[in-house]
Amino acid sequence: MPSMISILRETFLFSLRFIFFRPVEILKEVLLPVVCGCAALYLLLSGYCGQLLDYLGHPNEIVASRVLGIAAAGLLIMLFLHAIVVAAIAGLVLDKKHAQPSFLGIRAAAWSIYTANLRLLLALCVGGLAFWLSTIALKRIWLLPDSGIIQFLLLAAVFCISVRAWFFVAPSCLIDKDGSPLTAAWRRSAGHFSIIAITMFVIFIGSIAFQAIGEALLRITGILAPFSHPETFAQAVMLYRENLFPMVAIVSLTYLIATVFLTAACMYLYKRLAVVTPPT
Repeated sequence: MPSMISILRETFLFSLRFIFFRPVEILKEVLLPVVCGCAALYLLLSGYCGQLLDYLGHPNEIVASRVLGIAAAGLLIMLFLHAIVVAAIAGLVLDKKHAQPSFLGIRAAAWSIYTANLRLLLALCVGGLAFWLSTIALKRIWLLPDSGIIQFLLLAAVFCISVRAWFFVAPSCLIDKDGSPLTAAWRRSAGHFSIIAITMFVIFIGSIAFQAIGEALLRITGILAPFSHPETFAQAVMLYRENLFPMVAIVSLTYLIATVFLTAACMYLYKRLAVVTPPT
């Protein structure tokens, strides 16, 4: 059986080759939704920061509801555009970009990925809320002391479930079209949590490094304001709003590279792990 290190090496090499050998095809498929996402993110964050500053200056329920409404709308829009990007990249990996059926001009796989992500998000929210309420009840019944252990267990459970159920959603929607994509993704990830977690961690660290380098270059060239330590949260929001456009631009570029790399990796691993017997 191939070792975990060899599988990880194969996965990263496949993703790198995919990015460097097919950049024109990738841009043709994802440039429009990424630009739309960048514009939508800028507008949503601009409105969110404005409403948040109003709330910090004059706290009231109406402004608070607007802040929460903008945040919820932004999440739904970003998830939808993310599904379009992932479906396009996954179709390129499988060479199925012209064979996928569509609805309202959007690939059927994109709708499947979007609905699967919404179901997972809803399940995590409901499960996390139920766990949190149950811990409050247990504390009152058995007078358990407050500690960070319960919060840590909750975060660990959410992370493990998210990794197992979410990582293979895209290939499940394009390859295993029968049944629920979340169920298929959960089955395929069984016994391979370490490989998936390491893959996500490496891509996450690479994304953080790329973003940090990009921000540093923008600050050196004067596009971004020099780094400062705001004294209040309101000052931090105002500073972020003043530098919103370049920040959104570098975040969008980081997102594009990370999403292409991650999607290519998960598509490769989905097929590669099918021939590997899960460890017992």
